Amino acid sequence: MATSTLLRIRQSNLECLDIAGTLRWSLPIRSLVLVAEYTTNKGPQCEDYFLVFVTVEDRELYFSTCSFYSDGRDEALSILQNRLGSPIQLGLQGSTEWVSRVAWPAKMAEREYFTFSPIPAETLGAKLKKRLLGSTYEYAISKPVQEYLKEQLSSHVPGE
Repeated sequence: MATSTLLRIRQSNLECLDIAGTLRWSLPIRSLVLVAEYTTNKGPQCEDYFLVFVTVEDRELYFSTCSFYSDGRDEALSILQNRLGSPIQLGLQGSTEWVSRVAWPAKMAEREYFTFSPIPAETLGAKLKKRLLGSTYEYAISKPVQEYLKEQLSSHVPGE
């Protein structure tokens, strides 16, 4: 699949750049508290597999997302695993439905990242769309992940 982003490690940061080389986001690896992945039912015409990197910076949670298909992904994740001292296991390759999971840290791995709920089709247009394209979903971060992130937020020491 053609990609529109590049994922790389530069010094002590994980960075995502767009196809023109413009920096989309940069996060300090030391602030990383969670890596997750999710897929949608939009493929193969559209990008449908994403990685989420969650950091705690200045007593705030930040969520940085990029395409699973980003150039440089394998090399960046390999370096990231070495720096974190723990594997980041991705496991949603081949999924064609809405599904998600935590990939890192190990104590949260395999847990559902998002909970997905179908949006009821109430209008004639929505019912036709559902019949032709399938259900539309709303999603939220799962309760166990919310609790873990709150714990990370409260225990994070600024400058760490």
